[in-house]
Amino acid sequence: MSAEEELSEVSRAEDILLGALGFSEDAKLERVILSEEDLIIEGAFRSDGEKFTIKYDCERGKLEDWAVEVLRGVGRVTA
Repeated sequence: MSAEEELSEVSRAEDILLGALGFSEDAKLERVILSEEDLIIEGAFRSDGEKFTIKYDCERGKLEDWAVEVLRGVGRVTA
């Protein structure tokens, strides 16, 4: 996989998780904290740098699991 393809996958994974929570493209995902019960998203807004932390309370399916695995592969998921 090329670096460009990897970046594209990471961008898609971020968009999946942030989009489900209602965030626009102004938000960027910084880290996912994964526990047995919860998925916590840490991020910031590109426009002003304001940081946010939010519990992922949407139903998680195969697409969301894929997104978490992609982000885990680039070191953006902690347990």
